[in-house]
Amino acid sequence: YLKLQSAKENCPEVIIACVPNEQHDIGTMIVANVCSVAGWKTDLLGANTPTRDLLTYIDQRKRMPDLLALSITLPANRVLLEGDLATITAKFPHLNILVGGQALEGNENAIRFVEELLAKYPVVHHVQTLDELEHYLITFATAA
Repeated sequence: YLKLQSAKENCPEVIIACVPNEQHDIGTMIVANVCSVAGWKTDLLGANTPTRDLLTYIDQRKRMPDLLALSITLPANRVLLEGDLATITAKFPHLNILVGGQALEGNENAIRFVEELLAKYPVVHHVQTLDELEHYLITFATAA
């Protein structure tokens, strides 16, 4: 794991967090590992990240991250994800945001919710699998 964290100096950077009320870490840790293997510097904030704290963290960094990845597992927290996206995109309108997790998969309500998010927030991208994540990271890094 320490070798994975030794990213190059000018590599792309990603912040990974869960929306408020999400108490899981395993998925975000896996995402952080995939990002590291793809050559990205990762900052893993973990579960139940308050929006206010996330914004403060982004503000206090030396450099704007290239990407923010938000995880959501519980469908009941979709309203919190949408609130996060509204707040984050208002403050950082050019920050690319990835969203993923079980709450965005499986049924018509989840599919419709994702479609509405993508239509409302052009900087938001949805990934369903780790393969999609890896492809997105590689494509993003080569385009930059």
